[in-house]
Amino acid sequence: MRNMAILTATAAIAGLTLVACGTQHPTPLASTTITSPPASPSSPPGPQKFLADVRADFPILAYAPDASILTIGRDECNAFAAGGSYADAVLAFMKAKINKSKPTTTQQATVLIDSAIRNLCPQNSVLLPAGAP
Repeated sequence: MRNMAILTATAAIAGLTLVACGTQHPTPLASTTITSPPASPSSPPGPQKFLADVRADFPILAYAPDASILTIGRDECNAFAAGGSYADAVLAFMKAKINKSKPTTTQQATVLIDSAIRNLCPQNSVLLPAGAP
């Protein structure tokens, strides 16, 4: 079950890669998804802060739909609920290439996972490494 949840989160990342990198042709304005404005660094915990954190570390996702990015975070929370570990989550994000031209760094994976825990599933805060801000 835990591996299935991790695979689901990894699949969501792969799908978002296609959304973010997609086609090089401009999308007609009528079908463009407008994302919400980024939250300020001092925003209270919640979905908007998660979106701001992810977009700050993954500029390629600047125009990805909010719902797609939130799905990644929520899938990660579901993986934790199914028994996934913090280390499993970091490894899954590093294996899934969000930006095909450069691998996801440990820092990027850590920021994404930490932000998901803090902003989308704070009940999992016991999984944060000791000394995490």
